[in-house]
Amino acid sequence: MHEDCSHDWLAWAALACRLRGLALPPQDLQAIAQTLARLSAVANELECTEPGHG
Repeated sequence: MHEDCSHDWLAWAALACRLRGLALPPQDLQAIAQTLARLSAVANELECTEPGHG
């Protein structure tokens, strides 16, 4: 996984939790960020395989 992308997702996860008043340990935020990065990669792959996108 690309380091910059992972850092971006970590920042988004931390911001979302902070805005909702959630205090999560760093390892939980990292797990959320990794999951978001994986989901983003899958979404990009699906978008590329849809008819008319290749």
